Amino acid sequence: MVTKLELNKIRVREHLGIVTNDTSTTQFNFLVTPLKNRRVTSKEDYILLDHPVFGPNCPLIAQVSEVRSYEEVVGTTLSNKVGKIIATADILGYINLQDNIRPIRKLLTPPSPGCRIYMPYAEFLEDTFARDLNGHPLKQPIHLGTLESEATTADENSNPLNVYIDAEDLTSKHTLITAMDGAGKTHTATIIITEIANKTTHHIVIIDPHGEYNNIRKHTTKPTEKITHKPDNTPKDPTQTIRTNQITTLNTEHLTPKEKNQTLTQQLKTLWETRLQGTTPPFLLVVEDAEKLKNETLEAIAYEGTKHGIALLLIAKHPTELGGKILSQTSTQIIGRTTDKDDIEYLKNMTLEKTPHLPKLKQGEWIVNGINTREPTEIITRKLITTDY
Repeated sequence: MVTKLELNKIRVREHLGIVTNDTSTTQFNFLVTPLKNRRVTSKEDYILLDHPVFGPNCPLIAQVSEVRSYEEVVGTTLSNKVGKIIATADILGYINLQDNIRPIRKLLTPPSPGCRIYMPYAEFLEDTFARDLNGHPLKQPIHLGTLESEATTADENSNPLNVYIDAEDLTSKHTLITAMDGAGKTHTATIIITEIANKTTHHIVIIDPHGEYNNIRKHTTKPTEKITHKPDNTPKDPTQTIRTNQITTLNTEHLTPKEKNQTLTQQLKTLWETRLQGTTPPFLLVVEDAEKLKNETLEAIAYEGTKHGIALLLIAKHPTELGGKILSQTSTQIIGRTTDKDDIEYLKNMTLEKTPHLPKLKQGEWIVNGINTREPTEIITRKLITTDY
């Protein structure tokens, strides 16, 4: 059985509401009881309640989807009224606290009317969400940002919930970052690059057409090497710099658009051929302005790269120009503000019910969808950390 001490680690002792009569396996309403000295219940908040069959051993996790208030007349005049708050919550599922492996399981029995609602601690929620869909803790969690919703910590503070994705997914499968200019694509990519660099030994190669990663060394303690392409020089062969535990950037900011395309097309081909030959170790290939470098080699890497040790991080303004064949090979998508109708049409199968949010997202706000996310999730990227390198 779950002990009182264990329950105190996952939820606030005082309950914040009571389930009403109308319940289902996917949604329920509850009457809100404001907690003492705590913030009011808000939309997007996570809540807990006991499983209708297994009890507190298997708490249900739900998220508030709507909050509404009304006034109830309790006397003979309209002046004699009592205000009440009703909230609606969508059920994510339940977990078994007795297992070390804790997937969120589908609920088959609706919550019991009259059941108490509790506020979960942030630490418990972060542990629950920093797992793959099978309930295993992420092998190499990297900190991408936070959710919009907040939760109470064990020391009684209220903080946004941290969001983690698995570095192993990003270094063994393909990823897409897409948004219009000004949304923060390069900032988000830099977070991923430096987190992978600082927490793994995986090599990273960055195709950098505009010199946007010139200061990457400020955010990592790992060795970095910049190969600069200029009209009057012969740059170092990038394949000679690829080694584990290092970042290599291929900088073409000094070239014309035509020269950029020709140079990077050749470099991309060389990187692919040497990897096929096994003369370079596996690496993560970051491609800025990926739609402008779409060619046979990029398509080949999209289709066959993971089999041969190249994972792509594609950064694009217009995913329509990358095409459905390449997009279909991405396992994780990080999607920011998008207003182009054709791009939104391409992305709707990734963002699902969040699609109407795309034109409204602000700088630093993203919808994340991937193989280890239960559903498209809105997040806010964190600030970059500067090292003393």
